[in-house]
Amino acid sequence: MKTWENPKIKKKKEGVTIPEDIIISRFTAAGIPYVKFNVEMDQALRDEAVSRAFMSKIYGGSSQRTFPKPRPENIDEHGLNDFMFLPEDYQPSAPFTPGAPGLWLNVQNDGEGPNVYDGQIKRLFSRIDKQSSPRLWLYQGQYELKVVKSLTIREWQAMDKPVRNTWAKEICDNNWGNPTQISIYARKEYGRAPTEDEKTDILARKLHDKITPADINAAFLCGEETLAVYTMKCVAHDGDFQRQVAERYTEWKANPPKATKRKRGSDERPKPEPKSESEEPTMTAARQNDGPAAKRQKRGMGAKRVRRSISPEEEHDSLWRPYTSKGTRSRPTKA
Repeated sequence: MKTWENPKIKKKKEGVTIPEDIIISRFTAAGIPYVKFNVEMDQALRDEAVSRAFMSKIYGGSSQRTFPKPRPENIDEHGLNDFMFLPEDYQPSAPFTPGAPGLWLNVQNDGEGPNVYDGQIKRLFSRIDKQSSPRLWLYQGQYELKVVKSLTIREWQAMDKPVRNTWAKEICDNNWGNPTQISIYARKEYGRAPTEDEKTDILARKLHDKITPADINAAFLCGEETLAVYTMKCVAHDGDFQRQVAERYTEWKANPPKATKRKRGSDERPKPEPKSESEEPTMTAARQNDGPAAKRQKRGMGAKRVRRSISPEEEHDSLWRPYTSKGTRSRPTKA
């Protein structure tokens, strides 16, 4: 619905979208009205967007995960542990206007199953301005997730090519994509799904790294792999929370945290924050790998892919989970 579009989101001439008939069909099949929740709040206050660095500092949790997990001391302070963050790059049908309905596409690790988030209610933030510095995220409301029919071959084909390419590339470049690559590798080498021992062996020997984005795309195009789909229905909008976020962000911008300076004469440089297992796929990352330097280091030219590993605070999110069935596996959760 065009009336639900957020004017702050700058779309290209070739829009990164999912056909609206896919969205409406999922809501209809689930018996969920495809309507917008009425948010009664001053529009200027409602539309105050914030940075993820701010959210991570004030509320805790990773600044890159779909579902950041605040530390216990953070939760004791504010009582919130239901955050969800979705960017527009590979989630083009997520809600971007407070109260609007939408869809969430997800590649799950083996063993999670498509129902892992079914029925949960999340405090949703969507990225609405990718060009700004810092990039801005807007609180949309409290959203109930409901698992519905997974994406079909026709629907995958109907999605814009940039969306498909982003998914394929990020599955290859992130640890959360290992199960998908392992399954594809086994089908290519053995002509069937891998056994538990074979999956362990493939992972240990890094044979799944031979699977390319083109292989991923082909697997989705023929239906061997698919994305789970969740409807996102707004059931409430926490106005007090949004008001607090807006007020604290105003203070944050007025007194930004100072960058840590390196002592003179010191050879130590600040270490970059480790990438999480579930770091969000982004179109920017996809484009960066198409640059001249990257092209000189394609697989087969002496380059070795460096996968993003989990950070200490996320060690409990296992990299490998037992395989259940080939049918519906989707992910990115990690947003």
